[in-house]
Amino acid sequence: MRSFNNNNNLISREQNYTIECKTLTIHSDDRDVNMWPYANEFEVTCPQSYNNVQSVSLAQISLPDIFYNFSEELENTKMHYNIDLSLTIPNGSYTYTNLATVLQNQMTGVKVRYSALQHKFVFFGTGLILHFDSEEIYDDICPKNKKNLPYIKIPWGLSYFLGFQKEKYTTTSNVYDGYKEGIDYGNTTIGSPVLANFGLSSDSELSNLVAGIGFIASPFPIPSAFYKHTIYMELNKMNNMDELKPYVNNTVSLCNYDYNGYVNNAFAKIVYRNINNTLQDIINWETIYDNKNNRAIITFDPPLEKLSKFKVKFRLHDGTPVDFLNNDINFSLEMVLLKNEIARTYNVRVPPVYTF
Repeated sequence: MRSFNNNNNLISREQNYTIECKTLTIHSDDRDVNMWPYANEFEVTCPQSYNNVQSVSLAQISLPDIFYNFSEELENTKMHYNIDLSLTIPNGSYTYTNLATVLQNQMTGVKVRYSALQHKFVFFGTGLILHFDSEEIYDDICPKNKKNLPYIKIPWGLSYFLGFQKEKYTTTSNVYDGYKEGIDYGNTTIGSPVLANFGLSSDSELSNLVAGIGFIASPFPIPSAFYKHTIYMELNKMNNMDELKPYVNNTVSLCNYDYNGYVNNAFAKIVYRNINNTLQDIINWETIYDNKNNRAIITFDPPLEKLSKFKVKFRLHDGTPVDFLNNDINFSLEMVLLKNEIARTYNVRVPPVYTF
């Protein structure tokens, strides 16, 4: 028997690459508006095909500075009060004070104030009943939403953004309700010290009301969701962020167990908030995206051979599409491409006059 000893090492085949960074800027105005009528979801074709794509990241994003924090789509515009009265506030960008004004204009015999001192809403009236214990139905939800949000959700409706719970609040003369903690007002009339406790003592309209009228104050300060939204950006086939299902109702029993999560469900997480609202009570939205310490990025191994289209979608955590009110949004995607490096031999003739 002959044995063969082959100690020759295999010759490794090495391919050298160079890295090229390419940035693509995309505006929602670039979309085919006939196919994609809303800026919250659209697809664009790249000006060229990108080959051997190693990674794609979100380098920059800018969202409109006009944004509705109360709308039919968000299902936070309706409420019932007294026996059978109801109201619907218009869609809009609301501050604390103008929301109080709009509510008062639509409520018969009721005064509504925002207390900057306690960051609460206060309703003044005789025999007032606030029906925050029943679900408001939105039958005319915009077709692009295609669903009603569950009543079990945390921001369940207008009453949540006013600082109330899912309860019925009532008041009659010399009785107040709605304030469950903090200051004991003692005197249930609207005179001093009640108005002063709300920071409303200088409100002449309230001071002239008949003494003994009742009031309902929100039991909790106005939630931060009044002026802040977290927006999720989806990038088709490039999502690598996992999410949990919101508003679960049963995580203990096997019957109707509804805990769930979603794998590779989003590409980027963007905070959209109003700045200086506590100081000036104005609407001034800004986009908060950390492109240095928490950049949205996905890498490919092996690299993508070809990339020629991007499809994007913007939504809230519960799946509600973001209404950008027909305003332009824009963002930049940064791609890292691998380019084949071809070895070259350079024969350089140096003239005699030069010395190296």
